[in-house]
Amino acid sequence: MENRLGIVLPPSVRQWYALQDGIKILAEHSNEDPPIPPENFSVIEWQSRKLLPIRHENQGVCMWAIVLDGTEDPPVYVDVDSGGKLWQPLAPSFSAYVYSCVWDYRLVFKQPALVQAQNGIFSRSALDGLTASWNVELQTHGWPGSTQCRFAKERAAILIWSSKDQADWFIASPDECTLESVLCAVWDLDSVGRSLYGCSAMGEAVLEKLARSQP
Repeated sequence: MENRLGIVLPPSVRQWYALQDGIKILAEHSNEDPPIPPENFSVIEWQSRKLLPIRHENQGVCMWAIVLDGTEDPPVYVDVDSGGKLWQPLAPSFSAYVYSCVWDYRLVFKQPALVQAQNGIFSRSALDGLTASWNVELQTHGWPGSTQCRFAKERAAILIWSSKDQADWFIASPDECTLESVLCAVWDLDSVGRSLYGCSAMGEAVLEKLARSQP
């Protein structure tokens, strides 16, 4: 591939794709968004930048690409439904991008106790409340919200897709007891508790229990 394209991959990218399961891990930690295998890599140019697309969204809404800027661990950009005309920064490095994919699916979407909310905008006060009592994880940008905020604490995780008009909350843990405790703690942040619905049997059970306890 490097000979065909006349490039040398950045070290972090080269190391990842040399792993036997590198592409498999990317595929499994996504919404069925297919990674592009190295044999199909191509380089495109956009506003004097050279980009190396690495993944397509499963319905063609967006594309992810590495910026070939000469750094060892280059940034990742995303194009959202513009046909390659408007790329925007998503993650500060390829390693951060991979980390965000694995974090989202290991700690949130694949957890057995999961709830979700389509809520109002993510306020500064809610951000301050979470920052004060949770570990702040990596932020990414551009897709699927303007900013993706991540928080972790003990056996729980919160992922928030924050956009200008709304915020999608995902709150997850491996068990009902932990999820119940977390929901009680964050219930009033942006009044998110009133918008929550279950995404799993455990999540549904916790919300039903909390609903019965409400006055």
